[in-house]
Amino acid sequence: MTKRNFFFITSRGRSGSTMLRLMLDAHPNILIPPEAHFIKNLYSTYGRKKSWSLKDKERFIDDLQLDHKVKFWRLDYGQLRKALLKLPQNTGFRQVCDTVYSCYSSPFPKKEIEFFGDKAPNNSLYLDLLLKLYPDAIFIHLVRDYRDVIEAFLMVNFESHVVSSLAYRWNMYNEPFLRYQRQFPDKFYLVRYEDLVANPEKEMSQLLSRLNLSFSSDMLRFHETAKEIKSHLKDDESHFFKSLDEPINTTKVGRWRTALNEKQIRTAEHICGKLGQKLGYEPEFVKHPKPHQLKYLAGFALAHAFPTMDRLLFHFPLWVKKSCLVIYNKFIGNILQPLLSTKTNQEEGT
Repeated sequence: MTKRNFFFITSRGRSGSTMLRLMLDAHPNILIPPEAHFIKNLYSTYGRKKSWSLKDKERFIDDLQLDHKVKFWRLDYGQLRKALLKLPQNTGFRQVCDTVYSCYSSPFPKKEIEFFGDKAPNNSLYLDLLLKLYPDAIFIHLVRDYRDVIEAFLMVNFESHVVSSLAYRWNMYNEPFLRYQRQFPDKFYLVRYEDLVANPEKEMSQLLSRLNLSFSSDMLRFHETAKEIKSHLKDDESHFFKSLDEPINTTKVGRWRTALNEKQIRTAEHICGKLGQKLGYEPEFVKHPKPHQLKYLAGFALAHAFPTMDRLLFHFPLWVKKSCLVIYNKFIGNILQPLLSTKTNQEEGT
């Protein structure tokens, strides 16, 4: 298989990364599937493997399907098996992963594929691994105003509703980009959500020039295809395209100004203000942010609990990770987290 160029999209969740993925996948020379985590999840089992037997390849296909998000790729596993069997025995983990990407069938029309892409917010937490596997990759980091990100998370039910916890998570997912950009300025490229939705053609043209590709107007019409896809998705798949069947617009920029109260804004600015200023977001109230105040300790602990456990489980096989995460979600997510969220919000006054 021909080695493809590769880029990774990193971000904090609720920053518009699915929209950016669809815009890029609409380009005729880019292939970027929906979010999945198999590169990170399967690295501990296969990452150092230099020789792949038929049994190894069969086991890899079985383990690949343990990543529940891969089902949204709608892979033809017969085709994948044939493609893997064509790889030489002395292949590497990257070549095996690239083969999986090559078997993804995009809903957008394609010409010659010049770039594979991978989009996952938690890529931000594994930059060391991804750079090791893909030293020639480009990293596209999408950032959005932390107050709008917090407001967006308060509207869904898959993270805590503790403002301080959400603020610390924003720092956690955005700080690594600046650190690595200082080390590898040619590999790390920043896109601000607000600029992207205000001037999509300009921002995408600049990004594509970094990839040595030309702008395609198809990228601005991704919502037309997304609407078609959404019409025949199953109920448990449709969340991938929620609100993405509309043209790019700025209606979600600055919603925090009316959706968050002053205490919530002050909490967010205390914690994120310093990093936010580096990324172009000026505080409304807090001129001298102090992110490590004692009253935010519970929020700090909540923010770090899941990523810390995920990182600790990184060296275990995927089935062990899945079992632990199920227990975590049932015990922490469904029982402790709501109780801690209520108590912490009361203590912080948010």
